[in-house]
Amino acid sequence: GQLIISGKTYLKNDASILPKVKVTIKNSENVIFTTSSNDSGFYQIAIPGESRFSENLRIVVVSGQHNVLYNRAKSHYSGRSD
Repeated sequence: GQLIISGKTYLKNDASILPKVKVTIKNSENVIFTTSSNDSGFYQIAIPGESRFSENLRIVVVSGQHNVLYNRAKSHYSGRSD
């Protein structure tokens, strides 16, 4: 099975949507998967295999040259593991 993580990218200070930004899932410093948010800021990533059980999953959102979000994936996922 796999873990599905989905969400929206937005600025914390004023809730402005961040469209078309890079969203990466990392396990410690290793990149597991990278995608981009759409025009509405929505993204979805499927984490395959053993990586879905990692205690060190992080979501990194990059806008331009700056990391704008770096958080534990467990506090942000909405989905299911099959």
